[in-house]
Amino acid sequence: MYRLIYLSTAVKSKTTDSELSDLLLKSQKSNRSFDITGILLHKNGEFIQVLEGEKKSVLHLFEIIKKDKRHKNIIAFDQKEIESRYFTGYFTAFNDAHFDKLNKFESLRDFNHDKIIKSDKDAVLIFLKTFLEAHKKYVS
Repeated sequence: MYRLIYLSTAVKSKTTDSELSDLLLKSQKSNRSFDITGILLHKNGEFIQVLEGEKKSVLHLFEIIKKDKRHKNIIAFDQKEIESRYFTGYFTAFNDAHFDKLNKFESLRDFNHDKIIKSDKDAVLIFLKTFLEAHKKYVS
């Protein structure tokens, strides 16, 4: 099992809800075909995505992602062999409204690349897991 976490920035300054929905559907379909689990978050033109699965599948999918012209500044933040999946499903395309509802959680307020890059990699995973738990409880 292998995990890759990457960051990227949208080429367009404002991504519409329709574009996010399209990205969500394509990501889910692609990830299912590769047996990939993980999470994709988007806020203010920034993305963070975790991909988990067989190493060959994860790296192949990441090569496809790097060629996608909708984003730039793609940085592989962390990649390594793992014992088991951290995310059991695949969770994608949260918009600003989701973050606004979760602003009561201090650890979720400052989603930005600079903070993530400077963070401990385990802290980033805890942040993402906390986001999912809060989302399930307060938004869904």
